[in-house]
Amino acid sequence: RSTFNGSYQVPINKIPIFDWITADGTYNANYNWTRGTELEDGTSLGNTASTQRTVNINGRLNFDTLYKKWKFLADAEKRLSGSTKKNNNTTRRTATQDARTTARNKSDDAEADTEADSKDAKKTTARRIKAAVN
Repeated sequence: RSTFNGSYQVPINKIPIFDWITADGTYNANYNWTRGTELEDGTSLGNTASTQRTVNINGRLNFDTLYKKWKFLADAEKRLSGSTKKNNNTTRRTATQDARTTARNKSDDAEADTEADSKDAKKTTARRIKAAVN
């Protein structure tokens, strides 16, 4: 059995304009030889050879580095990240306010239900008393 493994990192990120890109590749190969069976009379039934290979190529793009490289992209990224932070804070604040309002409404509903149940119980008791007296 024989195995070969190789890898290579493409030096594209060493070129200043492409410093936001990285690329690499790997190659793996296996070779296997299996001896076949021999019969009693000396006849060989053959051998088996097998190979396998894998090739991987990877590329990565770092957009943060790209955006910082050119002024108009850096400005756009600052504007977008600033508005995103504001939107997230507004959303967070709104969600908190909604949760408080919902909790307050549930509390008010529970109090109203209890009050209504109490009034119903009093009416039922008054009817029973009237029925018992008559």
